[in-house]
Amino acid sequence: MPIHSYEKLELEHETQLKDGKEIIILIFRGVINHENVSLISDDLDAILDASTNRIIVDLVKLEYINSLGLALFLTIVKRVEESDGILGIGGTSRVLNTIIQLVEISEKVRIFNSVEEALKSL
Repeated sequence: MPIHSYEKLELEHETQLKDGKEIIILIFRGVINHENVSLISDDLDAILDASTNRIIVDLVKLEYINSLGLALFLTIVKRVEESDGILGIGGTSRVLNTIIQLVEISEKVRIFNSVEEALKSL
């Protein structure tokens, strides 16, 4: 799995096939803040091409996310909506789960307890 390292964050990604369709799994570890968000955004543009419409995001080891990080996450949601796809959050902390619910993210986003559970359902 390729790993991208930034100030205070690692982003790991892999692609799996299910029912002949690609699912991209993004694993965030650390902190998303003003110091690293633009670099993360650039790399996500390269990872998520126009045909990507099934994404799982693992946030279990994401320790902190600021408003810029939330905006980045909402960009991923928008990309999924535009391609008529679905985004699964395969694990999150209690605090992040509360934030996600408060932001009232699209119905295209489903929250699961783990990446494995998300893979089974998507």
